[in-house]
Amino acid sequence: MVHRPARLNSMAPLRYAAAAGVCLGWAGRSLGQAPGGNPFAENSGQVLFWSSVLLGAAIVLGLAFFILRKRLNSMDEDAGTGNPMGFTLADLRDMHAQGQISDDEFEFAKRKMIAKAKAKLDADSVPEGDEPEITDLGDLTQATSPDKAEPPAPPSDEPPADKNDDPDDEPPPPDEPPPLPKPPKHW
Repeated sequence: MVHRPARLNSMAPLRYAAAAGVCLGWAGRSLGQAPGGNPFAENSGQVLFWSSVLLGAAIVLGLAFFILRKRLNSMDEDAGTGNPMGFTLADLRDMHAQGQISDDEFEFAKRKMIAKAKAKLDADSVPEGDEPEITDLGDLTQATSPDKAEPPAPPSDEPPADKNDDPDDEPPPPDEPPPLPKPPKHW
């Protein structure tokens, strides 16, 4: 397999179209010179002109297609790296350093931005109804969910007591694998 630069590979369809146009034009010209082969003998100039216009239009449309495809691909790549909020923590720090906002305003805005970013990141990974609850705005890393509301008990020799003493609520047998997680929403 011959490795070519990416530019040459992207131009391949255009080259094929140009080669096909040349071949068809040459064949049409040759067949037209055969005796009785050209019903447009008196209008051969017009036929050649309109064939050239058609070939030019195909080339222009092909180039437009490739340029549009390249721009759409670059927009998709840029969309993944852009900031969805349009305002970064670095911008906020710069405003604070320049004295445009006070310390309290800076802390409040920083907490809100971090909370929004975390909510956006966790939106796909947290099933609905099980959203973490932020307990302390001073430390946004302290989030609890209903299943982790109590701190872990120190290890002991006795088995832990159940929260509810319902005899029908039995844990799964130890040899049974845990249930599979739910697939992400974008599948």
